[in-house]
Amino acid sequence: MVSLASTNVYFLQGVSAVILLAILAFLLLAGVRGWRRYVITWLSLVLIILHYSVVITISRYVKVTVLPLILVEHDSYGGSLYVDYGQLAALTILVVWRKEISRAIKKLVDRFSTGRDGLEGTQSGGVGEGPAEEKSEQVHG
Repeated sequence: MVSLASTNVYFLQGVSAVILLAILAFLLLAGVRGWRRYVITWLSLVLIILHYSVVITISRYVKVTVLPLILVEHDSYGGSLYVDYGQLAALTILVVWRKEISRAIKKLVDRFSTGRDGLEGTQSGGVGEGPAEEKSEQVHG
């Protein structure tokens, strides 16, 4: 049986911790404007990949339950709660790009809502509608 110590999980956890510190340093010291948003986004994506690589590796040895913002590890001695850094990194990406995401959603909603109105507005040919009916009313009086 392969032990958890023989895997690279501890190295990945250390790298994840350094990336998390880099993200926090960027957020606190540099802000999220301009090119810094891209750096934070890429660091967050790498953190997500590394974090869930660790979770997959650990899940070979203990039962892991993913809850909103929390990981629960169950083993023969009980359970342990951990913060799910992968979900926090995903939330960080959403917060950093919230204006762009909001604009994109608004454009989609506007496109779908005007698409329906546009189709309804182009339908014609009903009784009493259209320019031919207006002219006949004027002639007959």
